[in-house]
Amino acid sequence: MNKINVIVFLLGMFFSTKAQVSSNYMDNFVKHIQVKENTQLVLDLMIKQYKESQPNVSPKFWDSLNQNIDYTDYLSKMKQAYKETYSKEELDELKSLYTPSTQKKFQEKSKKVAPKIYAISNEWGRNIANMIIRKAKAYKE
Repeated sequence: MNKINVIVFLLGMFFSTKAQVSSNYMDNFVKHIQVKENTQLVLDLMIKQYKESQPNVSPKFWDSLNQNIDYTDYLSKMKQAYKETYSKEELDELKSLYTPSTQKKFQEKSKKVAPKIYAISNEWGRNIANMIIRKAKAYKE
């Protein structure tokens, strides 16, 4: 009976390795791979398109828009997606690959998490787009 308990314990430890990645580690991971910065680049392009389609809206409005974007929920979901998909060792490897000279290899290794990342990004992007449209329509100088 003791052997069964040891086996169950070891299996539990083996299958829980992905859950052992700390919150602090994940915060550092997403900072290192520049999730927020890359998202901001895409958002800037999106706002630029809205600016062009809404010429009646003051530049002041567009400048203040970026300051009102809340990344908290988005970054939390991104961290969770990586944490659920990779072990700490795999995250360490991805982190080591994330340099300008190794971007291509990073992208290849990141394919496992890509569907989750795209779904999170699409949902967040739709919410931001709806917010921009709503605020632009309601905008009055």
